Amino acid sequence: MPQAFGPSPRAARTNAASVFGAFAARFTDVHRSPKFHAARGKLGKYALVPSKIFGDTSVWTSAPSPDSRQLVLTGSLDAKGYRFAEHPNAALPQRTGDSRHTMRLRRLGESEFEWTTGVDHAIGQMRAADIENVFGALLASAEGRGEQALRADYRTAFPRASAALGRLVSLDSLRTTPRPDGSTTIDMVATLHPGRVKAAFPALAEYLDKYVGPARYRFTLRDASGARWFDMGAANKRLVFRMRSKNGHLAPLDGGPARPMPDSLQLVGEMYAKFGWFTVGVSDLRGDFTVVRSPTERAWSLRFRREPEWHLPLASKHLIRSPLRRPFERGGTTVRVGVRDGGPETLLTRTARGAVKESAILRFFNSLSSTAMGDFAGKAEEEENRFTAQLFSALRDDVLALPLGGTESAPAATLGAAP
Repeated sequence: MPQAFGPSPRAARTNAASVFGAFAARFTDVHRSPKFHAARGKLGKYALVPSKIFGDTSVWTSAPSPDSRQLVLTGSLDAKGYRFAEHPNAALPQRTGDSRHTMRLRRLGESEFEWTTGVDHAIGQMRAADIENVFGALLASAEGRGEQALRADYRTAFPRASAALGRLVSLDSLRTTPRPDGSTTIDMVATLHPGRVKAAFPALAEYLDKYVGPARYRFTLRDASGARWFDMGAANKRLVFRMRSKNGHLAPLDGGPARPMPDSLQLVGEMYAKFGWFTVGVSDLRGDFTVVRSPTERAWSLRFRREPEWHLPLASKHLIRSPLRRPFERGGTTVRVGVRDGGPETLLTRTARGAVKESAILRFFNSLSSTAMGDFAGKAEEEENRFTAQLFSALRDDVLALPLGGTESAPAATLGAAP
């Protein structure tokens, strides 16, 4: 799989090391400027009731218009760790591992606001088109092969990453089922074990037990005919994935011959979370899923324009629920994740846009989400960052340890300062 990161063994290894090193840097000893530290707490506390912070000049770096506010940050690895600081005129990042973060709040009406967020993270010189090669190689590696051989492969190629991730996650089963047309159905089951990391990461383990353990969800990708292309779900700390692959490309799960996946599909899902005594969830959640391909970009785009079925606690029974429709109206809520090249650095990009209409029901939701955010901020987040940095550092080091073909020698790590 690492060989898919570039056109030659040397380029592939350098690119893979840069990508994993960029993520390792992002989570290394994270610290924030005083202004952003204070602003971040307010943003988390009032995300669903933004009128509370719209006029607070301590949160924003600029006011582009009377009806809009903006916070722009840069992220960069320095001698103390990864530093986030406000920078109102930040340009796109020019160094592997650096990032730019933008949050915009626009007032649409007396009680309506629109959030727009964007992140650009520099990940080295890998081309956007190589992302498809990486996913394709990952799928192809499982085709026609048994569980024992696959486990031996990833343990041999990624011994450090296997050990780092294995502290928290176990891969309980990895079953492949060959089909007559040469495709393979792949079923994976993994389990989260917070207790295993309690000694080294006590706050993270507590947070996972409190919030992640009770959560459950399921998502399915379907095409216009209703055929399923991907299934994933989680409950009781168990994650389940199901897909079908032929020659490194997804194929429909519901029988029939393998065929190319369309670029336009629908994501159908449900998810439930527990906040203290309350369980909140949605079912029949539907979003338009689009695969974006251009000469310089590969991306996944999601747009939610249909209100799901809400499952709310009795405590909210007396509250008016019509404001819950607002995020799905007038274009809906959008999320886009992609890789874009063409500049000095290839960028991993994330953007999201959604509107909120302030109301009693939104204030109830905000109280739940801000409590969870408060429980995470601090020690749990510090430990999560440390765990994640160690995992990506292990991936980078495993890639650098892989042998090159011929007489090529191993390249130096792109981010030598990362652990």
